[in-house]
Amino acid sequence: EDAVEKHWALAEVQFFDNPECVDKLQGTADASGEGVNRFVTSALDGRADTYWWSQESPESAAAWLGLALGKPAMVRCVQLLQSTDPDYSTSSVQLQSRPEADWLHIRSFSDLSVASTQNLHV
Repeated sequence: EDAVEKHWALAEVQFFDNPECVDKLQGTADASGEGVNRFVTSALDGRADTYWWSQESPESAAAWLGLALGKPAMVRCVQLLQSTDPDYSTSSVQLQSRPEADWLHIRSFSDLSVASTQNLHV
């Protein structure tokens, strides 16, 4: 939700259909943009040493990363690992869904930390 100074950098993001955050959902990644050879697939590769970067200096709510599941699913947990650098991190995010033509706000998360994996329960 917040603007980011440089690029929003995610080492990992995973989506789960259970509150225990196990057995991640599979799908096709998509993003608002990519910066400097930091591809969206890097945020879903299971490695904490690779990063997806959004477009440069995204305004509030302009950077996003999503997962097209291909079939209906209820996301109950999002696991997120941001960059250790505050200039590449945000303090808040939104979970949204697009079951039809319009986006639906599911939940907002604030007070996010940097450099530690967080389980965001829905």
